[in-house]
Amino acid sequence: MTILYLFDIDGTILRSGGAGNRGLNQVFKQKFGVSDAMTGYMAGGKTDPLIVNELVQRHLDRDATALEIQEVIAAYLPLLKIELANSPEFKIMDWAIECIDWLEKRDDAFLCLATGNMRQAAKHKLDVISLWRKFADGGFADDSGDRRELVKAGKARGLALFPDCRQTVIVGDTPRDIDAARAADSLVIAVTTGSFTRDELLSADYVIDSLRELPEIHRALVG
Repeated sequence: MTILYLFDIDGTILRSGGAGNRGLNQVFKQKFGVSDAMTGYMAGGKTDPLIVNELVQRHLDRDATALEIQEVIAAYLPLLKIELANSPEFKIMDWAIECIDWLEKRDDAFLCLATGNMRQAAKHKLDVISLWRKFADGGFADDSGDRRELVKAGKARGLALFPDCRQTVIVGDTPRDIDAARAADSLVIAVTTGSFTRDELLSADYVIDSLRELPEIHRALVG
């Protein structure tokens, strides 16, 4: 059996060391006069457009307009790239590169993304560790601010590229990844490297503490 893997990024493959938070803080200060907009805000599993809207709700007591979301994200993307280049706490998750390299070399696995990042933000983050080129395509926040819908979009793109795949597996670190995987009729591997505990991820098909454990699951799935 051939498997299509859709990987989340933040908390699953890497931690940006607060680069995204710093970028959004700058934009909200410039555009809305709000300082430290991200302080105390939990972004895990959320999409970039949803984060912007929730920050506007939180600080301005209203919904963001579609134009405001577009403008904030457009201003944020170049700042993110700068912050990533100057992020001393940037961290690669344990065995993330080795796991992705291992899957890439197999003829029974194909790699795409399923991330709440905008496509360009995902590229900025993965380029830091030279992994962007490892993924054929994916689902991104450009597709939808709803994680369920972007995962479905990523699955559709992946299966169009690799029609021989008989199973799709979402790899993420939050309950939102699990929920989106269910909506996309996919298996889900939850890794505890993010901000959620094992107990909070128990509804996944597999819960692992490191991507080091994924190859064993893959071997079992393909038989």
